[in-house]
Amino acid sequence: MTLLESATFVCGKLNQSEDEDVTACKGFLKRNAEIIWADQLWKDSLTEFSQTLTPDGYTNTSTWLPTKGVLLCPTDIERVLAVRSDTQHLNVQRPEFFYRVDIDNFAQKGKQMDFVILPACVWEWEGDILLLATYDSAGHAADGAAALTIDYLSSDLVTVSRLATTVGGLNGVYPNNITTQRLDSAAKIATSAAVALVANGVDTVLTFAAADTLALKRQRIRFTPVPDAETMTVRVLGKRKLPTFTADSDEFALTGGINLLHAMTQADMLERERHYGKAQAVQQRALVLLQQLKDQEMVQQAHNQRIMPEEGYGSTEFERFHGLSF
Repeated sequence: MTLLESATFVCGKLNQSEDEDVTACKGFLKRNAEIIWADQLWKDSLTEFSQTLTPDGYTNTSTWLPTKGVLLCPTDIERVLAVRSDTQHLNVQRPEFFYRVDIDNFAQKGKQMDFVILPACVWEWEGDILLLATYDSAGHAADGAAALTIDYLSSDLVTVSRLATTVGGLNGVYPNNITTQRLDSAAKIATSAAVALVANGVDTVLTFAAADTLALKRQRIRFTPVPDAETMTVRVLGKRKLPTFTADSDEFALTGGINLLHAMTQADMLERERHYGKAQAVQQRALVLLQQLKDQEMVQQAHNQRIMPEEGYGSTEFERFHGLSF
């Protein structure tokens, strides 16, 4: 069912058919779709990509930073789940682990064994770049006054600074030029034409469509040690962002999740009318539907099931299945 069909269905059940009711219902549907999508690692939510890493050929638009050993994932990746090379599995580590070992993994080069998940950003570069904004000043002169907010890494490589300016204010006009190695966030108001963020006045790293207000962020992976001179391919498994569910013709991307989505939205619509008792009853039904959806993932789709001792490692049952523990 599409977004509009779902809103019509829920509103019909509640006899709330005014235009403002349908609009409110669409808002609840969108929000509940995000909640359901984030709840589990649904099979529909998994995606992967591969990239060849080379020690040379870097440009300001590259998503692989060979000197830093940092890989910028596609904007569709919301969370990184696993990484492997073309020859081996890579272990994920917390950053503080490398401060407790004798070898300085951050300075080492060679065959990588681990990776660290870094906070997401809009873009990162190997060295300092001058960040500018460009727009069609001839055809859309009014866009120059459009508000633009930039969060960027300062020259001390620690502090994140904010610049609240305008599109025209960052268009090569002193003192609003930004020199940085990382762009953490960028936001603008709706404009008449697209706005581009350009590194060193040459390389476009981000284009805001006229209606876009917030730049998409990229998950970052740092390899330790930094891969050496060999060319290698890495494959990344991630959880993707919820596919677009905003237009009337959009469909909810989760297979079998429409009934759960309707139940959660019906409860919200009842709360909107202050029918809290009825809403609570529908919320209980939604919990049952959520469990049914999880069961469908295991029973009605390909699934790998393993029986593990309830007590876990070191228990008598664990020893019986796997041998003596140490």
